[in-house]
Amino acid sequence: MNRILIAIDESQGAMKAVEYAARYFSRAGDLQILLVHVLPNLPAIFWDDGHILNEEEKKERKKVVDKWLADRIPKLEPVFFQATGANGGAQANGANRGNEPTATDRPAADKPGSAPPA
Repeated sequence: MNRILIAIDESQGAMKAVEYAARYFSRAGDLQILLVHVLPNLPAIFWDDGHILNEEEKKERKKVVDKWLADRIPKLEPVFFQATGANGGAQANGANRGNEPTATDRPAADKPGSAPPA
């Protein structure tokens, strides 16, 4: 399977890149278009300082990560919805393959002991 990785943010340029890929590659049968959005300003608690967390520390980290994600998801969902066409964006050009993000999608960092998102 061929894949195309497209970095997105709130900019018009990012949405144009998604629309371009949708327009020119929508008929490619063996193609997956992946969208990535980098989350800036990760809290220090996300960083791995080499310390192995005990159960209490894992619970505390999870609370912080869950709150941080809960604050970010409402800001990120519109970007992905626009890019995937859930609100009339690139879907009109055939890019939507049924992979719209939801509030339940979470980076690996919300799992105790896992690495922070890239």
